[in-house]
Amino acid sequence: MIIYNNRRRQACRFKSHDVYKLLTLCVCALFLFSGIAFAQNQEIKKSAKSGTTSIDVKGMDVIDVLKILADDGGFNISIGSNVSGRVTLFLKDINVWDALEIVLAAGNLAYEKKGDIIYVMSDRDYELKYGNKYWDKRRLKVFTLKYRSAAKVKEMLLQVASSVGKVIVDEATNTIVVIDVEERIYQMADIIARLERPIETKVYELDYLPVKNLEQQLSQTLTKDVGFVKIDEISNKIIVTDYAEKLEQVDKFLSAFDEKPLQVLIDSKIVEIKPSRKFYSGINWDHWIKKYFKVTETFTIPTTSAEKLSIGATGVPVGEPGQYSGMLEFLEIFGESRVLSSPRILVVNNQEAKILVGTKDAYITSSVSQSDSSAITSQEVNYVDVGVKLYVTPTINRKGYITLKIKPEISSSERKQITSDDKITEIPIVSTSEAETTVMVKDGVSVIIGGLRKVSRDKERKQVPVLGKIPFLGALFRNKSDEWIKSELVIVLTPRIISGDKSIEMEINEKMAGAMGETEVLDEFRKDYKAGGDDLAQDSGLKQNSQYPGDGKASGKVFEKQNNNMMAEPASAPTPPADKDREWYYSKIIEKIRQTLSFVSAEGREEINVKANIKVKFSLDKDGKIDGEPRVVSSDTDERMDNVAKEIIRQSSPFPSVPYYRQDDKEVFEVLLMF
Repeated sequence: MIIYNNRRRQACRFKSHDVYKLLTLCVCALFLFSGIAFAQNQEIKKSAKSGTTSIDVKGMDVIDVLKILADDGGFNISIGSNVSGRVTLFLKDINVWDALEIVLAAGNLAYEKKGDIIYVMSDRDYELKYGNKYWDKRRLKVFTLKYRSAAKVKEMLLQVASSVGKVIVDEATNTIVVIDVEERIYQMADIIARLERPIETKVYELDYLPVKNLEQQLSQTLTKDVGFVKIDEISNKIIVTDYAEKLEQVDKFLSAFDEKPLQVLIDSKIVEIKPSRKFYSGINWDHWIKKYFKVTETFTIPTTSAEKLSIGATGVPVGEPGQYSGMLEFLEIFGESRVLSSPRILVVNNQEAKILVGTKDAYITSSVSQSDSSAITSQEVNYVDVGVKLYVTPTINRKGYITLKIKPEISSSERKQITSDDKITEIPIVSTSEAETTVMVKDGVSVIIGGLRKVSRDKERKQVPVLGKIPFLGALFRNKSDEWIKSELVIVLTPRIISGDKSIEMEINEKMAGAMGETEVLDEFRKDYKAGGDDLAQDSGLKQNSQYPGDGKASGKVFEKQNNNMMAEPASAPTPPADKDREWYYSKIIEKIRQTLSFVSAEGREEINVKANIKVKFSLDKDGKIDGEPRVVSSDTDERMDNVAKEIIRQSSPFPSVPYYRQDDKEVFEVLLMF
């Protein structure tokens, strides 16, 4: 037995040897010279880190390796006589005790520790001494990782290691050495196989979705300790690293949300009504909206008077020709009405739009700062918004409905004087009424909001010119009035979905062309009024029109001559079917052509400043689109004007979708264009 003492660094034999055995040992050394010469080129370096070592050997005697480990680890070692063999190892910056375990496992050796001495013996000697094998069922397996960190994988493997198992990591080579029973090694190998997969990196350049808020959301869905996200707000790019299947989930997520956002064009009209004597005490908007409009909700605004604000949907866009004037007719029942403002605002889906119709009331604030010698007073001008505020947040669903979150607010201010430190300051006292609700309407359907009351003070001074300025006597020629005026505000909102693929006006025209397939509630109001029924005729100074848009008549009288001296009417005077849908559709065709005529530019009118009658024939499919090319049937002018007429028909397409009355796939129409 040989004992290596690290403190004295010497070896001694406890048994004497005769000269014969010494010569025999020398001869054996000569035979082993080649192996020693080979092994001496190997390296075992003591690492700069405390308690670690680095081994790079091939075919070195195991006894020499153990001696060096004892020297590096600072412990005493006793090596049994049956210990032999050679080892090949490459370890870097590994714990000395872990290295000892690996060397013993590689040489099928055993050890035990008694006091400060490590006794190394063969596995057979250990079995004879203790009755069971040292390694028993333990095995050794080495895993070299490519994609995962060995140190992080070690933490997972230790959770399944047995009490006699050991997991050793070589971070320099990203290698894991596992010593454990065979069953646990299989489990660890399965874990490593699932973790050790290729990791991919993908760059996403988003078109519409901002990357600012995506980093946290995506990080929660990626593989822990594997996936990570980096964003670049300037280029709106996002870099994702993870397994391939996780990147597929990211692809689906970003594809679903990085879509071109729809926009909503909100046409709003704010109308002020000065109630007539009959309605001076208040207008029951709930009653009127329920009578003539399809959807109604009522809610109370937070004021001491507990007024009610009513809201309803017209069923048709107020911007449709004839409908806007009809809406004003409806409002004139209650008194004198005037349009305060007609703002139009384009807002991205799910974003808030703010509309203010009013003034910024200014007031001055003063602040005093004290210096060593004197006080310095500084003044600042501040502003407060007064008037009608409207906050609208639209949300579009997949079926083309728009949910509007509406928050109307009406405010007024009154000056009040405040005295402080012998100084009089005027400040505005603002009175505000506000409410908030949510409604859902179809694309292009108008919403009417009534019930916003406004009380204003009207001070007026009148005088006779020159005479009113004469001292003393001038009072006889002057007049002052100071009165409070009550008024009602009505807000009409028409939301339209805008895709952005075409110009806004073109999209609106197309939507309005096909928006009249429902019952026109404003026509119902007109018919009630013409019939003289209900309480409509009892309180209105409206003039009854013998002809109004949308009455179903398709005669040429409806289509008045335009300023550009062009008009369109049916080519003949066909007797329309009794079906009102057919009458309505004929009128819509002519109306659409007339709108196209009105859009002709000033330059174009100069070029076609001639008198001409051109009859054009064309066919429409069930979607209202022209099938084929328009054809001139008769003309009293030249070819140039014929081409202009055909182009007008083309530009008018698409027409409104055909009502249900028509069973054929196509229908032919003739119109007479008169220039």
